[in-house]
Amino acid sequence: MFMNRIWRYIMPSPLYRYRANRVLDWLTRHKVTLSLAPPRLVYLELASVCNLRCQFCPTGVGRVGREPGFMKWETFKTVVDDLASIHPESFFHMWGESLLHPEFNRFVRYAKDHGFVEVFVNTNGNIDRDENWFRELVASGIDVLQVDIDGNDQETYGKYRHNGKLELIFDFINNIQRVKLETNSKTPIIIPFIVVNEYNKEQLSALRTRLNAMGLPDIKMRNIKNFIAKENADSADSYSQFNAHQSGFGGLVLLKQDDSTIRHKSEYKKVLACPSLWSYLHVTSQGKYVPCCQSYNQEDVLDSVDTIKPMAFWYSKRMSALRRMNLDSPQDIPICRSCGFIRRRISSGPVRPSGQF
Repeated sequence: MFMNRIWRYIMPSPLYRYRANRVLDWLTRHKVTLSLAPPRLVYLELASVCNLRCQFCPTGVGRVGREPGFMKWETFKTVVDDLASIHPESFFHMWGESLLHPEFNRFVRYAKDHGFVEVFVNTNGNIDRDENWFRELVASGIDVLQVDIDGNDQETYGKYRHNGKLELIFDFINNIQRVKLETNSKTPIIIPFIVVNEYNKEQLSALRTRLNAMGLPDIKMRNIKNFIAKENADSADSYSQFNAHQSGFGGLVLLKQDDSTIRHKSEYKKVLACPSLWSYLHVTSQGKYVPCCQSYNQEDVLDSVDTIKPMAFWYSKRMSALRRMNLDSPQDIPICRSCGFIRRRISSGPVRPSGQF
């Protein structure tokens, strides 16, 4: 009853923003840590293994503290069935290459058939499969594939993507584009993702021309210093040599075909509390709940799908206590101690819960 009254109050336009902010201010004053809505975004880590050895990635350098492997069908089905009625968006990845999962296409198809409104996957694109697999991928209903392409030649690409093969990525993209054309499918939408570093920054124009010829006019870019945890570098020199020092590469940028840009805003006049605890649910490949998509250590595990279903966990005392700690003393949460978002939030003064707004 309480939640229904809240949503009837804040939703009508055009006063939505004003009323939403009133609710947020009330939450701050009263220290409410029970989420007022179900998660709008679900991270499902289908795989915690990878075929590449990227030198700043915890998976690539072997620093993940959790057991590696693939998500079991029973775990996945439990999560999807429990969340189907809320129609969430979903990222099918965290710390691994999800397309390596032997049942990846089956998983996506089941989620789409059971109410998940958008399935987004980030992939390194080093996926070598037969014709049937690509047809099943397109038919699965997957909405977006973000493909990492960090160079226009193998030498440059391999500086960071160890064990990766650039031409295999282009074959991967071409196969999907061909099947989409043959089946008259608009999905999956492919978004090339370039982690800009000191080695590939001069190749962006040539790479963009090549991608445009493949029917991919829009690209997403991010400076490597905004993409990795500095502590994952082997040394300060190793980190520094990859950092693209020129301005213009900071933050997350979507570069459109007409050269216009859409920049992800990372600064706010009032810094919100971390949305991971109020809007996002995270499930590892082993069926464990963790607080954040950056979590890769065993100490971050909160509970298990085997013992409590997702919606019950979302509204549990454990999550409520974690939200309170995130507001009052985030440095006491292991994953929050090294988080740049939390450090910026603390330096900005008082915060308010982000909720769904």
